[in-house]
Amino acid sequence: MIFVVNLLTATSALAQPAVSSFSPVSGHVGTSVIITGTNFNVVAANNIVFFGAVKGIVTSGNATSLTVTVPAGATYKPISVLNNVTGLTGYSSKPFIITFANTAGIPANLYNLKATFPVLTSPRPAAIIDVDGDGKPDLVVLDRNADKISILRNTSTSGTIDASSFAAKVDFTSGSFGYYLALCDVDGDGKPDIVVATNQFISVLRNTSVSGVINAASFAAKVDFASGFTGPNFMSIADLDGDGKPELINSNDNGKVSVWRNVSSPGVIDISSFAAKVDFTVGGTPVSVTVGDVDGDGKPDMVFPDATLGANKISILRNITIANSISFAARVDFATGSTPRSVAIGDVDGDGKPDLVVANSEPASTTVSVLRNTTTSGIIDASSFAAKVDFTTGLSPFDVTLADLDGDGKLDLAVANQFSNSISLLRNTATPGSITASSFAGKVDFGTGTNTHPLSIEIGDLDGDGLPEIVTANSSTSSVSVLQINLSALPVTITNVKAYSKNSRVQVEWLSQQESNIDRYEVERSENGQDFLKVGTVLAKGNSGITLQYNFFDPNPLNDVSFYRIKVIEHDHGTYSQILKVTTINSSINTLIIYPNPIQDNAISLKINLPQGSYHISLTNKQGQQILSKVIAHAKGTSTESLKLPNALAAGVCQLRLAGENIIITRQLVSK
Repeated sequence: MIFVVNLLTATSALAQPAVSSFSPVSGHVGTSVIITGTNFNVVAANNIVFFGAVKGIVTSGNATSLTVTVPAGATYKPISVLNNVTGLTGYSSKPFIITFANTAGIPANLYNLKATFPVLTSPRPAAIIDVDGDGKPDLVVLDRNADKISILRNTSTSGTIDASSFAAKVDFTSGSFGYYLALCDVDGDGKPDIVVATNQFISVLRNTSVSGVINAASFAAKVDFASGFTGPNFMSIADLDGDGKPELINSNDNGKVSVWRNVSSPGVIDISSFAAKVDFTVGGTPVSVTVGDVDGDGKPDMVFPDATLGANKISILRNITIANSISFAARVDFATGSTPRSVAIGDVDGDGKPDLVVANSEPASTTVSVLRNTTTSGIIDASSFAAKVDFTTGLSPFDVTLADLDGDGKLDLAVANQFSNSISLLRNTATPGSITASSFAGKVDFGTGTNTHPLSIEIGDLDGDGLPEIVTANSSTSSVSVLQINLSALPVTITNVKAYSKNSRVQVEWLSQQESNIDRYEVERSENGQDFLKVGTVLAKGNSGITLQYNFFDPNPLNDVSFYRIKVIEHDHGTYSQILKVTTINSSINTLIIYPNPIQDNAISLKINLPQGSYHISLTNKQGQQILSKVIAHAKGTSTESLKLPNALAAGVCQLRLAGENIIITRQLVSK
């Protein structure tokens, strides 16, 4: 049997971006990643690149290559590239893995329960994503019984998670008996929208937020699309037909998976934004649907667990879409543990093929099943996955996700245990091409609170310190728990970090204690404490049991305030230290002066005092729209650049950004 959705609408004349590869495939926050593909915007600043929850910093690029800095808050999700002119998006087939410095593995004291935030009753999933575009990932929680979506805006400071780290929740109407939500930019305007599976409807809420603000006006009223089913279970969003617009995918208790094809225009979500749904009969009880390119042919396939009593299996629909039709081959089944509910897709053994991890949620179950991928491109059959290998978790594992939790570049398992009131972390010890009973270390459990009954788990760096937090939605206590890494559990590598003005320049110093296996230290600098660029490298002095002194001299500090941090790079797997930030004042160098400000006669002049080089100047309005882009060649010393601005420049505050090698400077401008 083959499932087909005929597409009667005309194919867009605009070519959608396509991501073919990226390098490196893993790294710390601040890593420079080269993304290769086609149909990127030729102006680097006209590309919006998300590393999961947060936008990266595009430093250079052309139609086939972008260089992007991994942002704090990045999560293990596919990289997306939006051409901000066409409104079309391309996605990587696999996610970027975020690493950090940790040679201690996953000890029993690695995580502490740091804060619990109240939401409404019976929260289901808790998603991590930067809703308002301020560079910090917020929390989005669906309330199943109150028919609401709660958003908690991130107000954290680096290294701190406490009761003040998130603002009071703001609620939005979701529709009756919401079961699951997903977030994705469905209309191509660069902002993540909310999609909710509710009773008989799929509801879409368009993101209208402005940076730094989440209030009742941050999302437009929901737009409903009829599902026709009383028990929609799960939402997923993916570009199934490769046209640059992601489809809505919903599984339900009636043995069907439904697809709504995306025909939206940038900045608009209304009843015409999605074509009529098409149902695929798959049988059983598909309680969730996870999308990923399982067979490596470049097309996202669908994986769903069957929760029918005694079925104990997952099914895969292979995507065979051609030209103007969304098509799937007949399902192929694979055995799991009892009552599978959640599936995570990721290359567990490092052989280049995405494996499947299944949470077996039966009340007495204490296992997750891992199925090793043995596919060949373009084929999914009964031999495409090896027999399951089970690993012990807590009681009734309800949700599973993947992330690097020990900094070695391998995907570890994180599981929410419904009846143990805990999460289980399983450290990856696999070797390429093999998944056996020894491929994961024994579970390490961390409590989520008394009688919390966690039903979902998400992982991401919430406080911008380069280390992953863990978030659970607790069904019985109407709350969300945040667990933070205990810094005392990580090996200390550098101390006494200092930065100070010296002859109108900056001296950076630090001590290394018990130096072992260190290759070099990288010094990074930022103007705003978030966007860091490498400015120098200091080689390690070699393994030593004594305290060693290091220093670095920065001859070109930024104006007034600079932030510095040191990263430690080891020989074997290239992990880095936690982010260390220091501040220096340097008022003697006026790097960028803009006048007049407020703007007059739609023109400004820039007095630039920077090293010789090429610099990209962009101007963005308060809605996040780029209204000017120009590349200049600056000679060493001071020069003045005059810019004519668009006549239609609206009143308000704009941001001017000047970017060059190792330099990013932003300034606020007022237009009257």
